[in-house]
Amino acid sequence: MAALDDLQAAMDNLQHAMSELKSPKVNTKLAGNNLSDATVKICVLGAGAFGTAMATVAARNNHEVVIYARDQAVVDSINNDHINPKYKMETFTLPSNITSTTNVAEAVAGAGLIMHALPAQKSPDFFREHKDVIPDDVIICSTAKGLYLRSKCLLSEAILGPDGLDRAQPMAFLSGPSFAVQIMQEMPTAVVVGAKFMPHAVAIQRWLSSLSFRVYTTQDTVGVELGGALKNPLAVGAGMIEGLGLGINTMAALVTRATKELMKLCTAMGGKAETISGLAGIGDLMLTAFGDLSRNRTCGMRIIQGEKLEDILATTTVEGVPTAEVAMHFGQLCGLQDELPIFTAVAGILAGTVGITATDPTSPNAPGPTPQRPTDPRPTAQYFNASGRYYETGGGTTVPHGEAPRVRVEPPRPIAMGVWARSFGPARGARGSGLVELWRSLRGRMPRKRPSPAGPVSGPQRAGEKQKK
Repeated sequence: MAALDDLQAAMDNLQHAMSELKSPKVNTKLAGNNLSDATVKICVLGAGAFGTAMATVAARNNHEVVIYARDQAVVDSINNDHINPKYKMETFTLPSNITSTTNVAEAVAGAGLIMHALPAQKSPDFFREHKDVIPDDVIICSTAKGLYLRSKCLLSEAILGPDGLDRAQPMAFLSGPSFAVQIMQEMPTAVVVGAKFMPHAVAIQRWLSSLSFRVYTTQDTVGVELGGALKNPLAVGAGMIEGLGLGINTMAALVTRATKELMKLCTAMGGKAETISGLAGIGDLMLTAFGDLSRNRTCGMRIIQGEKLEDILATTTVEGVPTAEVAMHFGQLCGLQDELPIFTAVAGILAGTVGITATDPTSPNAPGPTPQRPTDPRPTAQYFNASGRYYETGGGTTVPHGEAPRVRVEPPRPIAMGVWARSFGPARGARGSGLVELWRSLRGRMPRKRPSPAGPVSGPQRAGEKQKK
C-alpha cells in the first residue's frame, strides 16, 4: 500500500508539473529550445568581481561570453587588454572569448543564458528599464544575494513584479560559498543552482560545471534565495565580534546560534531545511563569517572600529545592511521577532537604535570597568591576528613571522559583554539575559550526579564490599 501511495503521489506531482507547463503564465519555449546545446552565448550583467568570475567560469567552458558594463573604460580594457581594471580583478588575464559592451541590447542578443550580477537594490529598476530588449524566453540566473528593501520582498518577486519585468520569465538562482578571487584562481568551489523547473537548473549546471567549479541543483528557489541573502547580516555580526577581539570561542558561539536563526527564519518563509543546511545556507554563512574577503564581515569590523556606516556604503556594496531590515520584517510576518536575537541586534546597530557600548543592567554579573594598563613611554603599536592573540611592537618587540598585522582598537570590557552578550538571547529559566545567563542555564540543564541509594560512603571502600552497621 505504501508503494502504491508513493506512486500515486509521483503521478500527481507529474500531472501538476505538466499542467503548469501548459499554463499561459509559463513560457514553454524553455530558453529558445537550446537547453541541450553544448555551448551557448552567455550574457553577464555586471562587471563587478563576481560578474567577472562568472564570465570567466563560462568562458573556460568555451562559451561565447559578453559582459555588460556601464564604464566605457572597463569595456575598453576588457576588449583590448583582457583585464578588468577594477574590483581587485586587475591581476587576472581574462579568456579571449570574453568581450564587453555598454549596450544592453547588444549584450543579450542571441543569449541562451543571462547571468545577473548587479547589486540587489538596483536590479528591479534595471530590468524594468531594459525589459523590451531582454527576451522573455531566456533564463535569467541571479547571483545577487540580497532582499529588496523598497518592497520588503524576495528579489525574485521584485524582478518579476511591477517593479521589474512585470511578466513571467524563466529564472534561476546561484548561491553558495564562493569568493570571486578564489574562483578566478581556479580553487575548487561548489555552489547550488535553484530553479522552479529542473531542466533550467540542469542546463545551467551543464554550462558552468568544470573540475574546479561544481554546480549542484535544486528546485527550492526560496531556500536558495533566503539562504544566500539572510546570511549577510549574520556575517556583519560576525565581523563585529572579530572587531571587538572577543576570540574564537565567542565567534563559534555566535555562528552556531546564527545557524539556528537562519534555519528558523528560512523554513518559516517556505525554504527547505536541507537547502539551508547545505551550500546555500550554512555553507555560505561559514564562508562570510570566517573569510577575510567577505564585504559583510569587513563592514562589521569597520563599524566597531568607529567608521560611519554611510562612509562604508559610499565605497562598497554591503548587501547585509538593507537585508537586515527586511529580515526583521520577515521575522515579524512569521511571528518570530522574539526568537531572532542576533538578527535583532545586528539590525538595531545598523539602524542606530542600539548602542554598541550598551551593557545589560539586568544581569547580576554585569562586568565592571576594565582596569587601565600602565602607561609605557616607548612608542607602541598594538596588533592582533585572526586567533585574537595580541602583539605589540616597540622596545625591540616585533610581530611574529608570518602574521599579517592589523591595527587593533582595544575595547573596554562593557562592550565585550554588552550588546553582543544580549544578542545570544535570554535563556529560558535564567534571570535577565546575556551570555552569563545563557551559560548559567546551560550548566543548570546538565545532569547532576545522583547520590548512591545506599547513602554516602565515607572512606575507601572496595567494590562489592558491604558497609558495616
